[in-house]
Amino acid sequence: MDLLTILPHCELFGLKCYSRADPIILRYAITSKWLRGADGGQLDILCNVNYIQHMTVFGDHFRKRREQLRQQDKRFSLRQVAQRVGIEPAYLSKIERGDMPPPSEQTTVRLAKELSEDPDVLLAMAGKVSSDLLEIIRKRPRLFADLIRQLKSEPDNALLRIVREVRDGNW
Repeated sequence: MDLLTILPHCELFGLKCYSRADPIILRYAITSKWLRGADGGQLDILCNVNYIQHMTVFGDHFRKRREQLRQQDKRFSLRQVAQRVGIEPAYLSKIERGDMPPPSEQTTVRLAKELSEDPDVLLAMAGKVSSDLLEIIRKRPRLFADLIRQLKSEPDNALLRIVREVRDGNW
């Protein structure tokens, strides 16, 4: 049984699965659990799967930005940033190296503010969406899904025009 066959069933067993993408781009081996297979036998599967993309893109970007700021201000050392944000330096180091998945939404937002980054951009790099946006989408999921799908191929200037019109009340 391959990973793509197993992943859709992980949630049934109370295991959190982060992706159903092609196994080639996934990092395995964070946690394994014994599950019963369809034939009654036991399967040792790796179910907590994270996009290696999100782990490395987020960590690389964060490290580069922090080190860029550190060249001008020594307060942006890994230890000092971790302390101000309220996490362990070892944990932040693992995030930067891509050894750990991006942190929770709250920690990501604190990290973004610490580096003067846009929290929504950092959350997107982490493969997440802010809870306030999720709440908005949950109120009218079909409308927002249609809107996003329709806008996905539009050029940036068209999207910016729409955002300005909505923001300014000219629509």
